[in-house]
Amino acid sequence: MIFNCARLGCGIALIVSLRIIGVVLVLLTISTSAIFPIAKADTYLGYQAGEFLYECQEPYDYSCQPYNGWGVAANIMIFSPAPPSGEGVGFWVGLDYGVGTPTHYWFQAGYIVGQAPDGNYYSQPILYAEYNNSGYHFQVIATNVAYRVNHFFQVWVCGFCNTPLGYIQVDSNIVVTAPAPSQMANGNSIGGVMEVHQLPSLGSAGNVYTAGVWADLNYAASSPAYCPSLSYSAWYKWRTDPLYPFYNSLGVPTTSSSTNPYGAGSINSTAFQAAIGGAIGGSGCGGCRLS
Repeated sequence: MIFNCARLGCGIALIVSLRIIGVVLVLLTISTSAIFPIAKADTYLGYQAGEFLYECQEPYDYSCQPYNGWGVAANIMIFSPAPPSGEGVGFWVGLDYGVGTPTHYWFQAGYIVGQAPDGNYYSQPILYAEYNNSGYHFQVIATNVAYRVNHFFQVWVCGFCNTPLGYIQVDSNIVVTAPAPSQMANGNSIGGVMEVHQLPSLGSAGNVYTAGVWADLNYAASSPAYCPSLSYSAWYKWRTDPLYPFYNSLGVPTTSSSTNPYGAGSINSTAFQAAIGGAIGGSGCGGCRLS
């Protein structure tokens, strides 16, 4: 992850909105200790808010489980201001395998504003790519990126290649082609997340007002057969289940809590927003967003 707690260590509160394949409407509260392990004390409090892809294959399966897929894509737009000095916020899409285990691997891309994993503070947004296969890699793709402009991020793993490969595309450019661990060839958790690292002096009070909107969310339901081409992959909108096409997905908006000042809320079936209080414009804004 951008600020991976297995790597850095942090105290985390997590709120997620689940994009569900099926017609069962559920709201799941997930124990953060089971998903994002706290490795050791750190100088930051970490918070996450966003959406992960779940499947509920009603009427055949009334239970909802994390969906294992091979790709995720979205247009992401973020809004000013930058976080205070020493703090950082990221807005990303990514694939994860083995979260909370010693074999946690991932491919991820998005924006960062503020403190970044390379040790620099960026007062203006950057675009980045990040992955962890046999080691951790962080790459700045562009600096001084404008606010309120969509950028397209696409991350996928080719599991049918002789050697599994992970790809990261930013706008129209493939910026990463790297070996993927064999475990990721069999499917991965899919998500879009706002991730905040905040200095602990405020406790659980939020002070990062940078906000983001994810739109045109898609996922790959099968591994691309040809690398790096995406043409043979089965890419779907988050609303559509390729196995049960007659059952549409439902988005579950989240709200903020006393332990997480940040939240996510659904805009429509393939879009959501994440910000302090869960609404762009600040808490008390309800479902409003910036134009």
